[in-house]
Amino acid sequence: MILINVHMLTTPYTLSIMTAKIYITGQTDAGAKLVINGISVPLNDEGRFVYYAPLDWVTQADRNQIKITESDEIGNKTEYGFEVLRDLVGTIPTYPGDLAALTTGSAKMSTPYKFGTNSYQALANADKVRVYAVPMTASSVVKVDGQTLSENGYVDVDVPAAGRTVQILVHPDNAADKQYTLQINGTGSSVAVLRTLKLNNATASQTGDELAAQAFTGAEESYAVYVNNMVDQVTLTPGALKAGSDIKVKGQAVPSGQASQTIQLQVGENQIPVAVTSPDKSESRSYKVAVWREPSSNAQLKQLGLATEGAKLVSDFHPATLNYQVLVPNTTGTITLQPAVEQSDATIRIEGQAVTNGTALSIPITKDAQPLAIEVSAQDGTKLTYNVSILRQKTLPVQPPLLSSLQVNTTLDSAFNPYKLNYGSSFTTTSGKANITAMANDPQAAVTIKGVSLKGGGIFTPDLSIGDNTIIVSVESADRTVSQTYSIDMKRVRNSSSKPDQNERQTTISGSSGGWTYQTSIVRTAEGGKTVDSVKLDAQAARAILERAVQNKDNIARIYVTDVPDAPADERFVSLSTDFLTVLADGGISLQIVLPDVQFTIAEASLQQMGKDGKDAYFRVVPIRADAERSEVTSRVQAAELVQKAAGGQPVIVIGQPIKIETNFSGYKTELLFPLNNLTLPENEAAAKQILSELAVYIEHSDGDKALSQGEIRYDAEGKLAGIAIEINKFSTFTTIQKNGTDALKVLQPYLSGYPDGTFRPSQAITRAELATILQRIGARSTTSTTASTPAAGFPDVAEGHWAAKAIADMQRSGLMLGDNNGLFRPEDAITRAEVASIAARLLPATANSNTPTADYSDTRNHWASEVIKQASQAGILQGYEDGTFQPDNKLNRAEAVKVLNRLFERPLANVKSSSWPDVPQDHWAIQEIESASGTVKLLSDGSVYVAPNH
Repeated sequence: MILINVHMLTTPYTLSIMTAKIYITGQTDAGAKLVINGISVPLNDEGRFVYYAPLDWVTQADRNQIKITESDEIGNKTEYGFEVLRDLVGTIPTYPGDLAALTTGSAKMSTPYKFGTNSYQALANADKVRVYAVPMTASSVVKVDGQTLSENGYVDVDVPAAGRTVQILVHPDNAADKQYTLQINGTGSSVAVLRTLKLNNATASQTGDELAAQAFTGAEESYAVYVNNMVDQVTLTPGALKAGSDIKVKGQAVPSGQASQTIQLQVGENQIPVAVTSPDKSESRSYKVAVWREPSSNAQLKQLGLATEGAKLVSDFHPATLNYQVLVPNTTGTITLQPAVEQSDATIRIEGQAVTNGTALSIPITKDAQPLAIEVSAQDGTKLTYNVSILRQKTLPVQPPLLSSLQVNTTLDSAFNPYKLNYGSSFTTTSGKANITAMANDPQAAVTIKGVSLKGGGIFTPDLSIGDNTIIVSVESADRTVSQTYSIDMKRVRNSSSKPDQNERQTTISGSSGGWTYQTSIVRTAEGGKTVDSVKLDAQAARAILERAVQNKDNIARIYVTDVPDAPADERFVSLSTDFLTVLADGGISLQIVLPDVQFTIAEASLQQMGKDGKDAYFRVVPIRADAERSEVTSRVQAAELVQKAAGGQPVIVIGQPIKIETNFSGYKTELLFPLNNLTLPENEAAAKQILSELAVYIEHSDGDKALSQGEIRYDAEGKLAGIAIEINKFSTFTTIQKNGTDALKVLQPYLSGYPDGTFRPSQAITRAELATILQRIGARSTTSTTASTPAAGFPDVAEGHWAAKAIADMQRSGLMLGDNNGLFRPEDAITRAEVASIAARLLPATANSNTPTADYSDTRNHWASEVIKQASQAGILQGYEDGTFQPDNKLNRAEAVKVLNRLFERPLANVKSSSWPDVPQDHWAIQEIESASGTVKLLSDGSVYVAPNH
């Protein structure tokens, strides 16, 4: 509905001869449209209008029709009309430079438009005001502050809080311009909203970098930003939607568009309240800004801190290198370390003892080759173990005496050479004795064969057993400090009248220093279809061993019970007389018995107690080789309650052969070391360590007791895997097992983790710095020769202390990730699909097969990365979209990134029953990719894949 008032200069419906317009004013609904004689008449915010309708007395000499049409918001129309009659004859003036209407939107004019008045005022209620103007003459051009009216008859102008003056110019075709002035006063808005919010890194080494975050809309009550641990300070730059708004950050006033004071971040959640008040102070709004700072993942040492005099590293220390050897003087009794971490919040444990960063800890050295583990734990739980092997330096041994000649009755298989130590014979013999002539190059040296010693050498006639015989010829210095050993392999065959006989061969007893040896015999007999190797040692052997050990300042004697090549014994029997035990114990000697299946270490205290007990000791070792018996033991072990509980329901496998050990030597502490010759470890160090941690020894005692010992992994002086050691005081059946031990052909560690709040955030963009770190962790290297040797010159926007500086340098050096045309790396920028395609192309081999016939996308033909996109797409690494586009400049999110990396590095996927991430639903398109990237992947021997979450 419309209410209209029509005012004429004279009586209604008659005009004086000077009138060429009619004043029409009225009120209609706000939002309606009003058209008078085809001219759109503007309404103010309340629906009121003032319009001076021009009258045409040229084409309509005596009367003018006035037609008014009103349309509401839903399209209903109402029409009004009347006539204006001309009652005088004369010239009618025109008004080409005048306005027929002037009004405002989002502002209230103090007085409505009045014909002939050129200056007006309005009160704004927003920071943008719409100015409507209608010229009296349709051909006149109207400009508001230089802007021509739009087709809808208005111009929008910005109004600051202090207000502004607007100039309205009317330019007719054939008359002078006329100007109107509109002073708009700003009253301030009642809207309290932020339009923008940016966070900048204020860390000393990275100041000014804008932090990557989700888009800020101003409508959210809570806004979270996630930063890495290297960001320890930030600034907030808020921007108000309405000019004149007041903003406070943590209670401190901050001008709109300017940065706040520096805000220190703690690890985890940091609440930063932001409040905005409307320009008219009537409304306020609070934003809860949370900055989540990741805990540090830096578990690297910056120094080992050797603090022992004379100790030195074999190789220089580097934080990324985890294995070291330290040489110490032979007399050193302790090693003192003062390790320091790169990240102050990391913790250190040396051999299980907590150590404060930078403080010293002394560890006793009890072995010539002693392993030592330094475990560093980062704040986020990342762990690194530095393995240090402490090696006592040995004095160089004196050159041992040598043989000057060697002859046998069966003829040596090659010419004698003093430096060739092993010989065979050219013929077999049926004789029970050999005839050997062995002469030393030192007339004072003793030459010994099977217990017979001759000064300077001579002729020897040792016994031969039926079958293969190994004759040991020992040349020992006069002072018995050094010796050299030669071997001769001879074969005795039976004649028709001979009977099976014992087969005797030589073996060695030596010390830990390697400076002395003693020969003894292994006697092989056949009993009931089984071969038994026996070693018997008495007081005479003990005295000879003790004499050599004392001369070499040694305290360990090792008895080697070796096998015949390709003919292992069914049983092995070691007998030690009471006198043997007593002599060694009184001399302070410990005993080691080294067999192919197990190594015994009997401490000095145990030997002393055994000697006091006054009885001989024996050990009977039987490896379980028969398939049926081994299968029965394996089934029994795998079903044992102790084993099942320790394995947590995961598969269990048996490593090597179970062995039975019988002895009358019980109640004394003994260390057993079981070799791990049958265990194949992956090349990946972390994966190998994981497998070793799953090993244990299951013990079935003859008295019915059962035990499961975790044991300790041992390494030799060269750092090679020696076996798993346990300590016992009684003997039975021993089986080495691997928990969670399905035969894994390959074990892959995760290369991508989640966030401190336990989420993965699959849709979050991945930055260039994050991708560089992942590629370094995987060990990626370019296959393109032209870029593989690119020097790491560094980037001006990657500070030395940047959390990913090393990874970025490695990727630059490898040629995988280069800077932009300005020489910048842009570490915090999100990686694009085109950039990832470029990296993928550098990783693909030159002979990579094409998986797709074409990769011609509509939006890449003139793109800088068109060729590499084609290569990556044809190799099946990156695919386009159904609409035929590739969208090269789109940001790559974390879910897309792991899919690309899994394909590039052929990382296996597994069917997962449930998601291990709360923000990755079970039906997520990339769930298999995400679980594989973030979990430990095992490729099993049956071709199946097993993935275990790593968080």
